Amino acid sequence: MRDEDVIPDDGTELPPLETVEKRIPEKTRVLMEELFRAKLNKVQRVNPKKIK
Repeated sequence: MRDEDVIPDDGTELPPLETVEKRIPEKTRVLMEELFRAKLNKVQRVNPKKIK
C-alpha cells in the first residue's frame, strides 16, 4: 500500500468480511463477480480523497 493511500486509524474496529458480505444484496454480488470479476477478500479503510 502506498503512503498516500493510508489514512489514520480512527480507533473504530472494521467489521469482519462475513458481516460486510451479508450487507451486499445477493444480486449485486453476483453482478460484481460476473461483470467485473470482483470478489470481496478483505475489509480495509480507504482514503476518501482517493475514491472517484
